[in-house]
Amino acid sequence: MVFFGQRFRSLLRNISLWRKPVALSRCPTEESVDNNHVSNSHPQQHSPLPSPKSQKITETCLESGKILLKVLDSVADYVPFVGLAAVVNATLGLIEQYEKLKQNDVDIEGLHSRIRDLRGFIETVKDTSHIPDSLIESLGKLGIEEIVDDINTTTETFKPSWWTKYLFANGNSKVIAELAGKINNLFDDINNLLRCAIMEVTADSNQQINTVIAPLVTNHRRQGVQDKLIKAPNALPDSFGRKACLPGTRRHILRRITRWITEGEETQQIFCLTGESGSGKTAIAVSISSERGSELKANNTRVAGFFCSSTFDDASNSTFIFPTLAGQLAQSDGAIYTVLEPLLGQQDPTHGSGKTQFKNLLIDPLENVTGKTLLVIDGLDECKDLKATLEVVETLLMNISKIPSLKVLFCCRSNTPIVEKIRSANPHYLSLDDVELPQLRHDLCLVLKSQLESVKDFTPSNISSLFDVINNSSCSFFVALAACEELSLSNPPDQLVNTFKKLLSRGMNSIYESLMKRAFSNVDPIHQDLSNKHPERPYFAALVIVAFGKNSLELPGISELLEIPIDQLRAFLNGFPDYILSIDREMVFIRLSTFQEYLESAGRVQSTESSLFDSIHVYITQRLFCYMNRSLHRHISGANGSCRRASGPLKHKSTITPTSTYACRYWHAHLTRIDASETCEGLQPLFCQLRAFFQKHLLHWLEVLIAIGDRELIPENLTQLLDWILKAPCHPTADTLSSLESIIRDAHTSFSLVERALESSPHQVYHSFLLPWTPSSKRLADLYRHVETSITVTEVSCHRRQLLAMNSDGNNIEEPLTIKFSYDAHHVVVVKKHCILVGESDGDTSTNELKIFLEETESQTYIDASFVGRNLLLVTTLSSLGYAEVHLWNVVSKTIERPLLQQYQANTSKLLPVVVFLPTKRKSPSMVALLTSSRVIVWDVQTWKEQLSIQCREDQPRLLALSPHHILIGLRLRGFPDRTHAAHIDFAGAPCCASFSPDGSTLAVAGHTDISLYRKILGNKSSTIYPTSNFSTTYPITSLVLSPKGSYLVAMGNSNLWAWKTWKGDLVQPFIRLKNKEKQTVSSVVFSGNGRYLHCAHVCPGSETALFDMRLMEEPISVQMPVTALAMSCNGKIATGSSNGAVAIWNSNMTSVLRYWKRERHRGPVMSIVFSPDGRFIASVSPERVYIRATDSDLGSDEVAQRIMQSQESLLDVKRQYLSPCAFSGDASLFVCAVETEPRSTFAQIWKLAARKLKFLGEFKLALGEVSIQSISLSQTGTLLAISDNENTLAVYTLTYNDTSIHAELNTLRKCVLERPVQLRLRFTTDDKYVLTSAGAFDVKKKLELDESVPLADAYLQDGWVVDSEGQQRCWLPFGEDICDWASHGSMLTVCTRTLGNVILIAVRSLQ
Repeated sequence: MVFFGQRFRSLLRNISLWRKPVALSRCPTEESVDNNHVSNSHPQQHSPLPSPKSQKITETCLESGKILLKVLDSVADYVPFVGLAAVVNATLGLIEQYEKLKQNDVDIEGLHSRIRDLRGFIETVKDTSHIPDSLIESLGKLGIEEIVDDINTTTETFKPSWWTKYLFANGNSKVIAELAGKINNLFDDINNLLRCAIMEVTADSNQQINTVIAPLVTNHRRQGVQDKLIKAPNALPDSFGRKACLPGTRRHILRRITRWITEGEETQQIFCLTGESGSGKTAIAVSISSERGSELKANNTRVAGFFCSSTFDDASNSTFIFPTLAGQLAQSDGAIYTVLEPLLGQQDPTHGSGKTQFKNLLIDPLENVTGKTLLVIDGLDECKDLKATLEVVETLLMNISKIPSLKVLFCCRSNTPIVEKIRSANPHYLSLDDVELPQLRHDLCLVLKSQLESVKDFTPSNISSLFDVINNSSCSFFVALAACEELSLSNPPDQLVNTFKKLLSRGMNSIYESLMKRAFSNVDPIHQDLSNKHPERPYFAALVIVAFGKNSLELPGISELLEIPIDQLRAFLNGFPDYILSIDREMVFIRLSTFQEYLESAGRVQSTESSLFDSIHVYITQRLFCYMNRSLHRHISGANGSCRRASGPLKHKSTITPTSTYACRYWHAHLTRIDASETCEGLQPLFCQLRAFFQKHLLHWLEVLIAIGDRELIPENLTQLLDWILKAPCHPTADTLSSLESIIRDAHTSFSLVERALESSPHQVYHSFLLPWTPSSKRLADLYRHVETSITVTEVSCHRRQLLAMNSDGNNIEEPLTIKFSYDAHHVVVVKKHCILVGESDGDTSTNELKIFLEETESQTYIDASFVGRNLLLVTTLSSLGYAEVHLWNVVSKTIERPLLQQYQANTSKLLPVVVFLPTKRKSPSMVALLTSSRVIVWDVQTWKEQLSIQCREDQPRLLALSPHHILIGLRLRGFPDRTHAAHIDFAGAPCCASFSPDGSTLAVAGHTDISLYRKILGNKSSTIYPTSNFSTTYPITSLVLSPKGSYLVAMGNSNLWAWKTWKGDLVQPFIRLKNKEKQTVSSVVFSGNGRYLHCAHVCPGSETALFDMRLMEEPISVQMPVTALAMSCNGKIATGSSNGAVAIWNSNMTSVLRYWKRERHRGPVMSIVFSPDGRFIASVSPERVYIRATDSDLGSDEVAQRIMQSQESLLDVKRQYLSPCAFSGDASLFVCAVETEPRSTFAQIWKLAARKLKFLGEFKLALGEVSIQSISLSQTGTLLAISDNENTLAVYTLTYNDTSIHAELNTLRKCVLERPVQLRLRFTTDDKYVLTSAGAFDVKKKLELDESVPLADAYLQDGWVVDSEGQQRCWLPFGEDICDWASHGSMLTVCTRTLGNVILIAVRSLQ
């Protein structure tokens, strides 16, 4: 009763508060506001009042008018107008009368509001349980209703007209005050009555608290335990309309199970009941757990059940079995509840393995109670996860012996892995399929009688005539029930018997078909499309959708999706028996698992009439596409996809409906049920519809899947779609299938790259999915170029490298290799002696692998391979008998398209066939030439017809080259294809390789180390053509390549690559020279179509990877080496430091070098690089030295402004090296760098930049201990120094200088530990008030407090995310862990990778 005493005190406080704001109280006091806030037990319900804004405007106008009139009144005696004072006074009176009128209206509304509150309060008091009768009686004596009626009658007299209320405003005000007094007195009386009631209740509280409150609290706590444990309410025995056995049926089975339950502990603890679908297993389980459960409970036996059902997610989740059983036991036994209650406060009941659940939720509680316990588990075969279900069964079988008083009844379908697992424990076993026929027929007769007795006009003689039919059959209970449903008395008795015989002999599928047809007869013929071959298809499709969706759609959603009138759909569904299908609150439930399985397999099983489900999934898929085309759009999930540093992600309302969820989740499941290998009705339009859907709504579909929690299923869905498409016939829709395959492959690859980004928000699919990290995402970005992204990504061409893993068998890894590009540089082939590998040289990073195309054979070894087109490969092989062959292979089908050379005898390597191609600017060559020991053959690639066949001598040099105008055989140049002119090529030495430029104007011939260049050979009619240039290399040459216009020549040899500019006179020194001094390297090159870029491929014998890079021919090689450090200036210029120690300054998009230093460079890789704030100087750091250079030539000396070397400026006689952090002061007058010594100590050196010279001011030790410095910054004038270390500590120091500027003192200012890693280079604001980091802005003068109101000036990287200056995550970098360095300025950000030194530019645009 303490609770009720508190309740009365709360009511008393409320009645006291309600007395205060009566009609005459114009403004609530502070006390009333506070009290109203506290009194939440009965919130006040006020009527709507005039808008505060409109009231304020009106009051302001009146006040302004009154002030003006008072001013006029004060000057009335001094103006010539005699009547001014009277007019002013009269007007003031009218205004006061109007104010009184408006206040009366407010007071009257307040009176009515008080009356409503009073009535609500009285009703609350009367409804409160255990209110003393004396209080109710006293409240009735107050005459509340009479007072309220009097107030209402009086206030009604104030409403005749506005003019009347205006004239009598003063008198009405007095009446309103009297009415308010009556309400006050009434509240005082109620207040006194409540005080008396509180005293009366308190007197009885001690003796009633144990009998009233304690049981309520206990029940509340117990209900909380049950709510936590019963995770599957749809699996309870009394849920879902499950029915027990009909009276009198299954008596012998029920008695046998009951006897097993009541027997002693020495009997087997497991009972396994099996049977086919429809045999009545669930009915028996319900009878045991419900009807017999009360009898068992009387014998001190607890019963709990779990009834699995594939219709519900909770009832088909095996992880909910043990918690739900424990919840039922806690509900029936207080001792079990006592054990479980403290456990549930510590952990989730579904936490842990099945063994842990069983021990905590069942073994431990049951060990503390007496009596028997029965667990009934029905339908385990309907659980979704078979593996998890078997684990539950195994846990029970292995641990049940620990509780001898526990018994478990399993009811499961026959011939399933679950039954096999249970039977391995040698349980009590009974199969309903083995029940003796007399018992079965007896029960079936009872079922028949029970079902037909209630049917009108069914006489006992009719029923008895059917008993003979039952006695001669052996059907299941379900078949018998279905037969009873379909019996009709319209037939004569003899036909009735024959009809019943046919019904009992049907199979399950026939029964379901009959039920569906009968339900369709309920549909109004007006709404049946009789012109359609299958008018029932929309309704049958509704059933399939319900089965697939597991009761996730309501009737309105299905009606909208299939465009069926909802009343007709309801009539169709109501035509099914309730035990098969029912409608509950507009939700459709399939109550029979076998019917659901039948519908899910629609289109796969053979029905008696093939047209019943003919093309049903085609129809459903088309309807789903139509719906998604109407409903899907960007931001459908309501998420904006960006994470904010301070306030978190913005939230918008989601417009994803249950219908949208079903359509996006299941359309691919319906599609993949269609047999794509056969042409069926509507299949070709479906492919076009699918392609149109992907081209328009792919991203929207992915957004929905991510929003509804199906993100992890996306790769599986895409894989299933791809497999289905590959089975489709290509001849009717080849272009459609090809584009579909490409889109799905690209989507699958791109998703795997950005999956982590999609975890943060569904909207990231628009920001991250289309970024061109790979060719796949580039193709998708081109397909969805109308979709705006907040990020623009550009890969710097001259700093683009890639590694491809070689999936080799490991045979003879030291053998020589051959590597060759395709002409578009997109594909590459690697030839080993025992295998050939192919791959994409610009392939996706997720599939960056050279895969085996041809494997080892016993009789052949591979000699050479070259791409002819995208999917065609010329392969040269040599047999063990010395025969060489050349075949054209299809890379996709791995089949030989045609043989070009067969059974060619090549006894030595000098006689092996030579294959060359016509160089062209196109993506593939147009001609192929083959040289043998006796002749040359040229083919047209398009038709593969011979264009030329020339006999040749065996003693001539084995040299072959082809151009659009000439063919070079040996040193003999012939016209091609007309062969009208022949000339001799003058070359000193033995030639080994030659190459034409694609335009045919230039020819290069190489011998061992000598190269001759022949220019302007077009139109040269001389009999001998002499070289225009001769030069040589220091190492042997194996191949030559000329650029499209002959401007560049590339020569390759073993571990060497050279490049020359042929348009320069001096060809002695190459402008590109690559050499692998450590390993033997085989290379291949190909020029881009415009000749600006050189694609290179390198592979080493024994290596597991191949390296690909791209060279910009217009820039020096020294600045194209892998980048190790980056910086951005205030005007957007980008500086790079390379692995070879070179430093270069580029324009903002890194298309050209503005300046580089070639004479002075670091001895090793550049660790860091930084611009001065004004961009006038640039500093670069390596372990042994620091360079400070002028960015423009007029600011410093010839190339180097100053150099700092530890050998020259060392102040301590210890070994030291420079660390990467360095910075300029804001005014660029000071420079600071970090030095590490041994033993490990870190010093900061301060240098002054003046008159093109560096002046050393001093160094001081940083108090970092064992940690490493990560970033450093100087304030505008160098008076403050900020550092951060790898333990996320931010420290700010104060620096002081003496008059001579040679001494530095260090005073520690503040120190704080950051919550997040500092990844942004530290930087002071221009006023030195804040230190900017990626964790935010820290106030220097306020002990480094974080100020989230200060925006960051630049974009930055954090945990692999690109974050803008407002702290919003824009996109995730899939290669984030490989980032070596990054720099940013404003919305531009550039990064370089650690493995290959690639450089990527990222532009961050503002969010719309």
